[in-house]
Amino acid sequence: MLILIDETTVTVSDQTTVEVLSTHTVDPDRPYWRNNDRSPGRWPGLLPDMNDDAEHL
Repeated sequence: MLILIDETTVTVSDQTTVEVLSTHTVDPDRPYWRNNDRSPGRWPGLLPDMNDDAEHL
């Protein structure tokens, strides 16, 4: 794993393939910096049911 850090960004890449695994914007006011390369995730159980149609229950 190769980690590149500058004043505002952290980039993590595979050391062998140089594939970028994640990119994070540094925000000192937050304890967690989400991966900018992915859409925001959801906590399990917070998504609506996949089958909301009562006829298909």
